[in-house]
Amino acid sequence: VLGVKAREKGITLEYESAGKVPDQILSDPTRLRQILTNLIGNALKFTDHGGVRVVTRVDSPGPEQSLVIDVVDTGIGMKPETLNKLFNAFVQADSTTTRKFGGTGLGLAISRKFAQAMGGDITVTSELGQGTTFSVRVPLAAADGARWVDARAAAQELRRTQNARGTDPSQLRLKAGRVLVVDDGEPNRELIRLVLRRAGMTVDEAENGQEALLCAAQHAYDVVLMDMQMPVMDGYTATGELRRMGQKMPIIALTGHAMKGDEEKCLAAGCTGYLTKPVDIDQLLTTISAIVGRDHSRPAPAMSSSPTVVKVEPLPEAAAATSTRTAGRIDAILEMVRPKPHAAAPVVQASSATVSQQPLYSTLPMDDAEFREIVIRFVDRVDEQLKQMRTALVSRDSQALAHLAHWLKGAGGTVGFGVLSEQAKRLEDSVKGRQWDDCAELLDRIEATIDRIVVPELSAH
Repeated sequence: VLGVKAREKGITLEYESAGKVPDQILSDPTRLRQILTNLIGNALKFTDHGGVRVVTRVDSPGPEQSLVIDVVDTGIGMKPETLNKLFNAFVQADSTTTRKFGGTGLGLAISRKFAQAMGGDITVTSELGQGTTFSVRVPLAAADGARWVDARAAAQELRRTQNARGTDPSQLRLKAGRVLVVDDGEPNRELIRLVLRRAGMTVDEAENGQEALLCAAQHAYDVVLMDMQMPVMDGYTATGELRRMGQKMPIIALTGHAMKGDEEKCLAAGCTGYLTKPVDIDQLLTTISAIVGRDHSRPAPAMSSSPTVVKVEPLPEAAAATSTRTAGRIDAILEMVRPKPHAAAPVVQASSATVSQQPLYSTLPMDDAEFREIVIRFVDRVDEQLKQMRTALVSRDSQALAHLAHWLKGAGGTVGFGVLSEQAKRLEDSVKGRQWDDCAELLDRIEATIDRIVVPELSAH
């Protein structure tokens, strides 16, 4: 539900884990869900550029462990004097906040009372113009049979569950048809080709609009996926030329821009649909299936390698003791969520730094050899692209640097590194404004992010 809001604004919403956490805890699920929905919803509301990250971690500030959930945004931020009164009822950052964003100011006050009633708290750090981090802390009472997993393992297990229920879009089968993918970014073409080929379609590729015109003159296509920003001939020009040639097939625009008016511009050029990059595979398949139809007669494609088994790890001693103490005893569970006297929780300062030191994994299914190969090729190429960015920055070549940033924005997100896509977008914006000091800082951040990338080994068959 919240992901839809993020896509509507053209920002990212991602889940990460700074270390493993239990997949089940004993707490109040309704209240915890309400707290997170409120905090993430607020973060999306006040963020127009970049995105929101939800980060889970286990912290042990005292004799008992806590589950901490950080909601980190790159939004408007707040002044220090605002933080002291933020959790008071009917208080917002200032009067302009209510006029621009709406709301009563009750959400944070109620959310904090819920957290405190569960024996925890909510704290906040913020920097005006840079973003805000809300941290929810609740007692860690792991349920019997709980397993310690990270975000990547959780995503893999979700996919397996979807496979078993037949609800995984990556297993969707399409009626036979031919599609032309026009994009100057090789990782984008590779991923789309892999997904659509597995879904049962024939896929042709072109690197620019001029090549697309030649392909369209030789073959009949059921649908064209058209990147709008390319060298030689851009997507707007190519789409117009295809329409003048009498081509009637649906043309779906692929664009890294998600600003108001971009969709109208694509439609005015002759496109029949619009998808943003990085490409959302689920949304892509849904869009294509609406055009060519689904084929229920053919089985879903087999994965190219066996699924990764999520290793069940024993609970740490403290958490295991808590689990034994509370499991099956409703009075003990209630005791865990009743208010407890406690000192004011310290404001968490290091959440962003902690995350920045964690390994970065692609959100693509790395237990699949073909998807994994796409990520490997991206990693092999991105180092050379980074060198070219450095050269362009030193020579103040804004055109080259903007082009490289645009490539990374699309390619990084497509291969499953949303944080790279967000950083590259900020770099592209800074280049356009010729803010060279900001460009240098952003390049440093991009390099640090690339250094965190880890491509896991394939599991044994």
